[in-house]
Amino acid sequence: MIFLKGHLKNKKGFTLIELIVVVAVLGILASIAVPRVGGITQRAKDVADKAQIRILQEALERYIAESGDEDLDNNELKDNNGKLTAESVIDALKSEIDGEYGPYLKGDVTTTLPSGEKVKFDDSDYEFYK
Repeated sequence: MIFLKGHLKNKKGFTLIELIVVVAVLGILASIAVPRVGGITQRAKDVADKAQIRILQEALERYIAESGDEDLDNNELKDNNGKLTAESVIDALKSEIDGEYGPYLKGDVTTTLPSGEKVKFDDSDYEFYK
């Protein structure tokens, strides 16, 4: 019995109240941090989208500068219906145009932006946008 009394007095650990307080503090900290992380990921996707669009636009500008095709009349840039679309222009910029110009983009570039949205192309201003 004496052995048991000595053993109980030397028992170390946390009480239930102490554990509840720690869990409550961690819960408060998590409720503050989680919404901020969500905003960071969305801002990162927006920045990545803008960077991707800038890459596409610069590739198109390099093609125009090298070829002199300021009106984008080259049929290799157009789709089957003869229209300039984001898909047709990006596909053309990934390959050699007229056997002379390009390629201006890597083969893994697609019309899907990092945020999951599709890039669009304004055929009157010759600009990519979101």
